[in-house]
Amino acid sequence: MSRQKKKNGVPDRWLDYKAVGKRLHGTRFIAFKVPLKQSLNRQLPLSDVFGPWELLDALNKDHQELGLIIDLTFTTRYYQPQ
Repeated sequence: MSRQKKKNGVPDRWLDYKAVGKRLHGTRFIAFKVPLKQSLNRQLPLSDVFGPWELLDALNKDHQELGLIIDLTFTTRYYQPQ
């Protein structure tokens, strides 16, 4: 099956990854995939939705706090930067 990039769709391979990883040992770093803006989340089944609120819920469940986000996506087309 070939993967065609959709111009305004969910990022390529985004569904292949876990939403939030575990804290890296000895650091305060937690890797997570980009939380999607509402218009992209609407394209997904409810079980795959991952936006800012889902990120905060996942961190709270793990008793973690969000202090800083280091964005490695090099684009803002998937989320609202505010």
